[in-house]
Amino acid sequence: MTTEGLQAIADAAGLERVGARPPLHKYLAEAWRRRELATTLASYRIQASMGQNRLGLFWIVLRPTLLAAMFGTIFFVILPSSTRPENFLPFLVVGVFIFEFFSSSLGQGARSIINNQGLVRSLSFPRILGYAFNPLSVYFCHDEAGALQSVVYEVKNTFGDQHAYALPARPGRDGTVRHETD
Repeated sequence: MTTEGLQAIADAAGLERVGARPPLHKYLAEAWRRRELATTLASYRIQASMGQNRLGLFWIVLRPTLLAAMFGTIFFVILPSSTRPENFLPFLVVGVFIFEFFSSSLGQGARSIINNQGLVRSLSFPRILGYAFNPLSVYFCHDEAGALQSVVYEVKNTFGDQHAYALPARPGRDGTVRHETD
């Protein structure tokens, strides 16, 4: 049987190529449907990254503020008042905050690529005979060192509802992973 014949059979059965990228509108619709999962993952990632820092989330605001104060002092002294722009201070503060955001984002992205670590791994049900019902997807979230930090359960029902449950992972005495909830 030729490739065209197999493609015709697949098209007639409504089968799609596994691993094919969906059209942009379908991708955006699926991303919007999973926004709760994305915000949950982002929240736990921030908590995990700030857990080692004593100042916590306060450091995210304090560091750019200190940099803006330092650059503001230096450029305020160096630049004569006639050459400074009208809104010098707001431009400086916004510029430093944006620079901090992009530099930390690029640095974290580069580190994850260099480390070649799968920070989030997924366990899902396979597509069976072209029918895709995935009642439970499990996402294993690892830190940069590769240690399991949390597990996210994405539960779906046949009515199209979905809920994400993120639980911290604690190693048990026997080497298994335990979940604790409040």
